[in-house]
Amino acid sequence: VGRWLQRLPVAAVRGWVERQRADLERADGALGRVLVPRRLGVPALLYVGMWLAESVEAYLLLRLLGFDVTFGDAVALEAVMSVLRALAFFIPAGLGVQDAGYAAFLSGGGDTLSAVAAFVLLKRARELCWMGVGAALLVLQARARGQRLELEAGVPEGGITA
Repeated sequence: VGRWLQRLPVAAVRGWVERQRADLERADGALGRVLVPRRLGVPALLYVGMWLAESVEAYLLLRLLGFDVTFGDAVALEAVMSVLRALAFFIPAGLGVQDAGYAAFLSGGGDTLSAVAAFVLLKRARELCWMGVGAALLVLQARARGQRLELEAGVPEGGITA
């Protein structure tokens, strides 16, 4: 990372890199140990498998809703959505960004907005279902360990003031 940043033609960045050289060298070393090609094979295959599973799901849902799409269309749709989700990582669950992406992609083919909305709602319902499964598994795991889960409301100690 440090060597890459050092090559940028911005003097302020190069100066910052020089001041942070020790930390960046440690980060480069840690990344070098993690990003070994033989260690990346299984995660890469799992990611491709997950992406193809999402494409199959999208294809089946779209066909059931009456969209005239091919499996290639569904793969392209999910590829674009993967990029949008990655770019919108700071928005929880990609709310709005993902939905707008699906709407833009699907409404371009002349399909009705109600069918597009149904597709987006079904995709979100699936996500909510898996979130519920994950939460239930966390509770079961905590109980098996004899622990108690407590949820924090996220309100500051002094309350919310205007």
